[in-house]
Amino acid sequence: MRRTSLFVLVLAVLLLVPSIASPAAAQDDIEVRGMVRDTSRAPLSGITITATAVSDSDPNVVRTNVSGEDGAYVLPLQPGIYHIAASSADYRSDSPYSNITLTSSMDNMDFEMTERVGTVLGHVSNETGPIANATVSMVGAGNLVYTSKTNETGDYRIENVRVGTYTISITAVMGGDLKIVEVSEGENLQSWNLTGQSTLRGVVRSGQEPMADVSVTISSGVYSHTVTTSSDGRYEISNIPTGEYTVTFSKSGYQTSESPVDLRLPKYYTLDMEMERMGLPISEGFLSGYDLPHSLMIVALGMAVGTLIFALLVRHRFKKRPEMLNKEESD
Repeated sequence: MRRTSLFVLVLAVLLLVPSIASPAAAQDDIEVRGMVRDTSRAPLSGITITATAVSDSDPNVVRTNVSGEDGAYVLPLQPGIYHIAASSADYRSDSPYSNITLTSSMDNMDFEMTERVGTVLGHVSNETGPIANATVSMVGAGNLVYTSKTNETGDYRIENVRVGTYTISITAVMGGDLKIVEVSEGENLQSWNLTGQSTLRGVVRSGQEPMADVSVTISSGVYSHTVTTSSDGRYEISNIPTGEYTVTFSKSGYQTSESPVDLRLPKYYTLDMEMERMGLPISEGFLSGYDLPHSLMIVALGMAVGTLIFALLVRHRFKKRPEMLNKEESD
């Protein structure tokens, strides 16, 4: 009797477990599928799809997934009522799915995303007034670049700038500046008052020895200034409008050297230079360790010394034996 009762109890448990588990299993067997595209219908990857339960029975259920390279996504859910939306740092969706009742899997729940962009605008001036034709450059992540120029009143405007962090630089005849800004949707006002100037200094050497009287010229498309190094090889150029320049070092008998410098921030800069003589390198002389002119000089000096020694020997010989000279004259 006891065995019969135990058998009936085990059988009842085995029959009851599937009946309890099957609803939960059925609830997990629901998928929401769709595509994510931009306004030109190109697929977008990396877009986050979020489903938030809005039913009173389980309001805290949140499921997320990310669109793949082809723009497709799959979101497993339990049956219920949901608010489903797509989001991204660079894109937004204006059409989420609200209060969607899901009792079975659903396809074609697509999203069209609009790129999040802003407008950067402002005014560029200095102590004398607005600056026209100044270049405004914006560089963001992934080498994203936007450029514009100021008009005759010093104003500029750059539209359709993707939201994010940018380094904005201003380059003008009378100066420049740069700063890091965060661009958001809508209008972003960035105005500039350029008052800074830079100083460039350094030492010019040749073979580690300071060089005097070297011409040092700093120039751009509209600005140029030249100074000469002192006896200790030093130079200094002050009151340089901030910007990007080329510095040229020149002196007779030496190779001219050029170096680019970025002086867009008003401060002190240092640029040293090592100058090289013109002509053949030392290794191309026929005497080891000397160039061709010095090799020729050494050979000529050696020949002169040899000739002098030979003449002295001959003179000494004839002085000791003058009869040889008389014999030669009689012959």
